[in-house]
Amino acid sequence: NIPDVSIKWPNDIMSRQKKMAGILIENQIKGSQIASTIIGIGLNVNETEFLELPQATSMYLSSGTSFAIENVLNEVALAIFRALHEPATKSFTEVQQLYESHLFRRDKVSVFEIDGVQKNGQILGVTPEGALRVMHEDDVIQAYGLKEITLLY
Repeated sequence: NIPDVSIKWPNDIMSRQKKMAGILIENQIKGSQIASTIIGIGLNVNETEFLELPQATSMYLSSGTSFAIENVLNEVALAIFRALHEPATKSFTEVQQLYESHLFRRDKVSVFEIDGVQKNGQILGVTPEGALRVMHEDDVIQAYGLKEITLLY
């Protein structure tokens, strides 16, 4: 029941254009295989103010509802375990399209910082490798990796 939820590339969860959660994933690679994965989730649940963070929000601030922390933990954990244990029924393309359909500011003119320079563009989606695809004002489409581009909002 959280309104206006979107994903700010690559791993922030937004509500009403403010950051509510962040997800970090670390893969351990052995040879050409993923040996293990560590997933960390930071979720602002019942915070009522963010004095030094004007672009942050919580589930409470976004929805007007207070949440029992234990219930939130259980629901999030169940959803993750369910997703990890169900057979992969979606193709990579379907997963990519689902991710892209929830991208924050997708297809909207936005301001980015690239190498210290501000530049306008529109988020189009992501590449199969996870890079952000942006079309700039000159109609040039460019893909950016982590730390190569910052969305200013």
